[in-house]
Amino acid sequence: MSLELSVLLFTPTNYDVLRRTMRHLRAQTACAEIEVLVAARVAADVTVPPDEVGGLADVRVVEVGPVKTLAAAQARLIRQARAPVVVLG
Repeated sequence: MSLELSVLLFTPTNYDVLRRTMRHLRAQTACAEIEVLVAARVAADVTVPPDEVGGLADVRVVEVGPVKTLAAAQARLIRQARAPVVVLG
C-alpha cells in the first residue's frame, strides 16, 4: 500500500498524552496508509511502545526543541511529511 495520510501530533511531555489518539489511528481501516509524526521538545522523552504502532505505515518522533508556538512545531513536521494529505492533530 502507498502512503496516503500524514498525521502530525505534538506532545508537550511524553507518549501518554498521545496514547488514545494513536489507538484511534490504528483502528482506521486504512491505517497501513497512515504515517504519524510526533513533535516533541526532546525526542528521548517520547518512547512509542512497539506494540502501539502495529498496522501504521510509519511512526516517527521529531525533536523540535523549545516550542514558542504550536504552529512552529507543526511547520517543522509538515516539511517532513511524506503523504499527499497532511492532518494536524
